Amino acid sequence: MTKEDVFNFRGLVINQTIYIERLMDIYVSEYFTEDIVKQHELQELILGDRRMTYGSKYEVFHYLINTYKNDFIKTNFPNLLRDMKEISELRNEIAHLVLDTSPIGLEFLDKNVIVLIRFRNEGVRIYYNEEKVDYIKLVLERTVNTMHLII
Repeated sequence: MTKEDVFNFRGLVINQTIYIERLMDIYVSEYFTEDIVKQHELQELILGDRRMTYGSKYEVFHYLINTYKNDFIKTNFPNLLRDMKEISELRNEIAHLVLDTSPIGLEFLDKNVIVLIRFRNEGVRIYYNEEKVDYIKLVLERTVNTMHLII
């Protein structure tokens, strides 16, 4: 694995999370109105990317799903809400932690392990092996596909 592969992976996670967030915007706006113009206004004026966080949108989405589609989601897409919460946490970690480019970090990279460093009082290394990277990609793909089916 190269640094470029890591950059591409991080970009994929960030891009797919933004896309999932926009799909939540669509779901929420379609719930509140059938009027296309009002849906777009709701998405741009209230749900817009700087007005509401992913977490806030997730809470609204979660409420609507649990209240109005709970049985359908539990039966057909039991992992959806858990996956969406996990994606948010992973996205924050992958987007904000520093790639370890020290000799130790580069050794791991040669073994296809991404090492990110969390600085909170001390540096803590977080390891992403190929299995974890593949799992994250799977969860992202599964969530996007599920969102397409319920919108």
